[in-house]
Amino acid sequence: MARLNADIERLRGISILLVFAQHLPHHLFAWKPSALTVGGYGFWVGVDIFFAISGFVIARSLLPDLAGFKDRANLTRTLLAFWLRRAWRLWPAAWLWLLLPLAAAALYNRSGVFGSVTANLKATAAGVLQIANFRLADTFLRSEYGVTEHYWSLSLEEQFYLALPLAALLFRSKLWLALAALCAVRVAGGELASVFRIEGIAIGVLVAIAIDHPVVRRFRLNALGHPWLRYLVLGCVLGAMVLLGGVARPYLAQPQPVITLLCGALVFVAAFDQNCWRLPNVVDRMTLWAGSRSYALYLVHLPVFYAVRETLFRLGVKQDASARYLLSALAAAATWCAAEATWRWVEQPARSHGRRVAARIGTKQRRPG
Repeated sequence: MARLNADIERLRGISILLVFAQHLPHHLFAWKPSALTVGGYGFWVGVDIFFAISGFVIARSLLPDLAGFKDRANLTRTLLAFWLRRAWRLWPAAWLWLLLPLAAAALYNRSGVFGSVTANLKATAAGVLQIANFRLADTFLRSEYGVTEHYWSLSLEEQFYLALPLAALLFRSKLWLALAALCAVRVAGGELASVFRIEGIAIGVLVAIAIDHPVVRRFRLNALGHPWLRYLVLGCVLGAMVLLGGVARPYLAQPQPVITLLCGALVFVAAFDQNCWRLPNVVDRMTLWAGSRSYALYLVHLPVFYAVRETLFRLGVKQDASARYLLSALAAAATWCAAEATWRWVEQPARSHGRRVAARIGTKQRRPG
């Protein structure tokens, strides 16, 4: 098992916090108008950082194995082991948090906050079939999606996990060129096209390829020198991304390519595993915890938000601006508990089982992330 890259974990933690900042006003605070940015700021860029991390981590795990296969049987075992590890890593927790909101829509929905059972049933099917991004594109601003609309990004990643091995075998040493071309020709097409933004994952794969180049391997970032320099660089990059995703959008016709490049830069620095993104002590520990549980946090947060709202409705608590601190505190506590339980009792056991299953088919195991 590979050693944990703390900087990658920190970026995961930062990403999930950005996602929370995006979703909190629109899914927890019912009195807030629906919008795609929060007060002019695009915290949705947290998902793009996740994409770049995913592309990097998976490529570091998979591409060396594909490069070294000697025969078709070995290749088949390598691919099967990879897909089995990913399935056991992702599906048990994801399916659990598809079924729980569906049950809540039917049994714990006096306020109607969970939406209709029909919409949630369709959303559950889309999540299981890994086509949630297609469903979101079809329903966006037109019809009800269901509670689990955030599964669109998970479906996009799953589609990538299927496509990357095939692309690697097809393009071989020219894979980097194909991915660079994909990033170069990507044209933003509004919010519907955003649920297919594969370039974020592609740039993560490019970072994974670049990091093994002899010239790049000689780089020594030395943790970016003084701690305050680290904080300044990280803050400026994240701030630029958030601004580009929000207030800058009217002035920059195509902000997505710039956001993607900045995501790649964050992951490139993290790839050296030199604690370049280390934060002040308490904040760093909290960020590392959030990073290690980022998948569980992402799965649980929207259903938990709606469950908190339903519970307060049943208790007769008025949900307006005066209740925002109560809502936030309850949502934070419930999200922490749900994520920790999911990570300990579902995600970790399933991941371990997936490694054992993959090992039995005779493939060398690597930690996929």
